[in-house]
Amino acid sequence: MRLLGGAPRPVAAYNSNGLGISKIRDLIKESEQLVAEGFSAVKLRLGRPEAAADIEALRAVKKAVGPKVTLMVDFNQGLSTAEAIRRGRNDR
Repeated sequence: MRLLGGAPRPVAAYNSNGLGISKIRDLIKESEQLVAEGFSAVKLRLGRPEAAADIEALRAVKKAVGPKVTLMVDFNQGLSTAEAIRRGRNDR
């Protein structure tokens, strides 16, 4: 890294194996537990059949973890190319 002008720096750990495609109440409980364990960032898996359900899950988890916790999302290659483009453009 130094060869290219960079320098080593710490990288914050986050929980990436939880918060799957689950019921909202389960996502809230699990996300609150992760924050209580000391994680300052969590990842939520998206890819429910309807985009509205993904948005509902996203909003519920963000509300549960609060503004100081970084919330990341990942579709885990769960969308077709056409569906990814549609959701990215927010086409209905």
